[in-house]
Amino acid sequence: MITVGNFKGGVAKTTTAVSLAQALTLRGRRVLVIDCDPQGTTTQLCGWAPDAEIQEEQTLLPLIEGEKEDLTYAPQSTYWHRLDLIPALSVLFDAEFIIPSRVIKTSRFQFWDILNKGIKPLTESYDVIVIDTPPALSYLTINALIASDGVLMPCPPDAFDFASSTQFWHLFSDIAEKLPGVLESKRFDSINIVLTKVKIGSISQVVRGWLQKAYGGHLLPIEIPESSVAKGTSAQLSTVYDLSKAEGSAEAYRRYKEPLDRLAEHFDLQFMRIWNKKEGSNGNR
Repeated sequence: MITVGNFKGGVAKTTTAVSLAQALTLRGRRVLVIDCDPQGTTTQLCGWAPDAEIQEEQTLLPLIEGEKEDLTYAPQSTYWHRLDLIPALSVLFDAEFIIPSRVIKTSRFQFWDILNKGIKPLTESYDVIVIDTPPALSYLTINALIASDGVLMPCPPDAFDFASSTQFWHLFSDIAEKLPGVLESKRFDSINIVLTKVKIGSISQVVRGWLQKAYGGHLLPIEIPESSVAKGTSAQLSTVYDLSKAEGSAEAYRRYKEPLDRLAEHFDLQFMRIWNKKEGSNGNR
């Protein structure tokens, strides 16, 4: 389970999440995408119109409200082979009011563990679960991070985006310290930072140095460029993997798609190492 998150909007978080999910299916993986963002952009990229085709009972809300014990009710099929979706729509904003109201009613209610518990029955049905989050450290984002085995943060090489990314980790750490038992028990198998919206030939070496110093080996050697291809596909509510062939410059298409292919390969290899390690520790290998 991988959460894709960042404090800021406009960092290519959603397109990176959906592109990663699609690319992993092309490598033979069965993937579930969970849209935690009330804006529903991920839902749209997966072929569903949030307000026209999605009902509240198909989202995370029944789980958040306590009407459902798990998420087995929620996955929807998509037009993309091997890719399912738990969709979102604007009413998901209500989660930010529902969760604290449940805490008021039940003081011992573990508000940070709702998604973690709800998602467990689905883990046997998928190889990978990708969770896209809103651009805020909301209750939904906290739940996504606690539920996940790993985190992927898209981050443009910009001073303000870098500063925002470090604030994200500091604030999450502060929150985790206040959650009973979380710091002692929560461990991520992987934390990865990927550069997005990189302007070819103009990346600030100063900002790159900051990123490298702050994140070390967590900063992937992969740069997803700012591209007319990305803008064109977004305008069509699609990703580069939806294109049957290059539209416009074949070189621009290749330059944009190649790092996304590498990102999926990196994660797939990372997953296999983790799976093999866990199987070995269980005495199965």
